[in-house]
Amino acid sequence: MKLSLNLLMIFSLLLAGCAGKLVRDPVIPAIDANYMAVEFSSQGLYSHGLGITYALDGNFPDIEIQGYNEGTIKVTSERCKVDATYNYTDNRRQRIEVENADGRSCLFTSVVSPIYSLSQAGDIKVFSFKGHFYVKNLKPEDRDIWSGYTARPRAGRDYSLVVKTKFDRPTVILRGCGLRYQKDYDAKGGKVTLKLHEIIPKWDKTKTCVVQGLLEERGQDELVTILISSFSPDYPDLPRAELEVDEDEVEVRASENISIISVNDRFKVDQEHKFKFNPEGDNILRLLTVKGRSLLAVWNKEKKRWEWIQ
Repeated sequence: MKLSLNLLMIFSLLLAGCAGKLVRDPVIPAIDANYMAVEFSSQGLYSHGLGITYALDGNFPDIEIQGYNEGTIKVTSERCKVDATYNYTDNRRQRIEVENADGRSCLFTSVVSPIYSLSQAGDIKVFSFKGHFYVKNLKPEDRDIWSGYTARPRAGRDYSLVVKTKFDRPTVILRGCGLRYQKDYDAKGGKVTLKLHEIIPKWDKTKTCVVQGLLEERGQDELVTILISSFSPDYPDLPRAELEVDEDEVEVRASENISIISVNDRFKVDQEHKFKFNPEGDNILRLLTVKGRSLLAVWNKEKKRWEWIQ
């Protein structure tokens, strides 16, 4: 028995020695810069940082939030009376339950706080990832005339949002984020371009807010909701990794400040690794740092390439 225990201890030490280690990321934490980085999925749509979806007559859809390693996911919404903390393990996606909405539209804040072992983290502080998602409550007859958008601009920088419309010359009415806005637009190509930096008050400040919009033309309406969360201009973009694709395998070579690389449900504490994936399916590639920064790439099945989304 003593020999077996000694062998077990040696084996455990070898595993710890082989485990990948987190590395420092010498920049401002994403959460301090108001940069949203949580991953959401709902109704077949995948979102990074900011998510928007809808409920019909108060029936909330399933919403899942991606966890990293193990840790907690905290979800709050004052309007929907939600203040919940979920424990997760094994990089699991956590389903969020909403029971007290009572037909309201609600903004939710989510904070994902991963925990790593001492052998992986050492004395490095691991910061949380933060994100927002908005659920618009709709009547069934309004579903086909509503569309939701998200905007994640740098505070103080120019930012234009393209809104699709079936109208030719709609009147655009916007409320929320401190504005009362109305203007006639020429919708060239079925699109209206909103210059948010000229429309939203105090654009130079980091903020998170929701704009509700109405597009009118000849007695017909279209509804628009825009979730906006601006972040500090001092926040640096995360460098893209070098990717080498060979049919159903991708080799990831990330920068030195990346601690975790991932493809789909496989996570690796390292800067370089080869992953298998299904080139005919939906695939997500992730780069994560200890400062709560993340960068995602999605696989384009038609063009057979990875496309980065910041």
